[in-house]
Amino acid sequence: MAEKRQITIGGVPGAGKSTCGRKLAEFLGYKFYSVGDFRRDMAREKFNTDISTLNLLEDAKLFLKDYNIGEMADSELLPKVQALGLEGKDLWNLRKIVNIDTDVIADNMQKDLGIKGDHFIIEGRLAWKFCPGSFSVFFTCDPKVAAERILKDPRSSERQYSSVEDAEQANVKRMESDNNRYVQKYGKGYDCYNPKHFKFVIDTTNLTSEETLRRVIEAIDMYYGDYSNIELLYY
Repeated sequence: MAEKRQITIGGVPGAGKSTCGRKLAEFLGYKFYSVGDFRRDMAREKFNTDISTLNLLEDAKLFLKDYNIGEMADSELLPKVQALGLEGKDLWNLRKIVNIDTDVIADNMQKDLGIKGDHFIIEGRLAWKFCPGSFSVFFTCDPKVAAERILKDPRSSERQYSSVEDAEQANVKRMESDNNRYVQKYGKGYDCYNPKHFKFVIDTTNLTSEETLRRVIEAIDMYYGDYSNIELLYY
């Protein structure tokens, strides 16, 4: 039996990762960490913006990596980033983020946890990579169902969607953006939505949050070689 119990959660947006992760931590008595929450706080505290815009700023920084953003006039810079979804009010933050890599800050937090931490759950797209000894779980879901969940339970720190179709399209763009950014930054092997990187894959499309929690706990108990927690779910 492994001494350390590190559980990493990844997967597609709207699959129920955060909900399950928090319930799982409460059930097991583990600490819970969310890279998304960590970056949301960073977006608010360092840039006075939301996580969606912070991701766009990181995308724009890579898109303009061959330019000296600090020396470009607003009139020259804005047309280049409008296609990415940024506006004139975001240009100040774009110049600021050139000297701050928010991905690396979050990655270092995860690496530190992987080295020093014990009995924790962390939700993050690359948590499986930075905590290599963890039991890694990938959450997948039908794209439409995932979009419906996001529309039904929106986060105030993220973009608000007008329809299921809008949310579904945004999810596709978000996933493409994440993979492109990580592969450009770190190289091959960082495709964060590839289930092959994970030890356990669960499709939550037709599952309630309670059913999802039960199946994940069963998988964890099987992985670590004890079945002490399963019975508790049926009391």
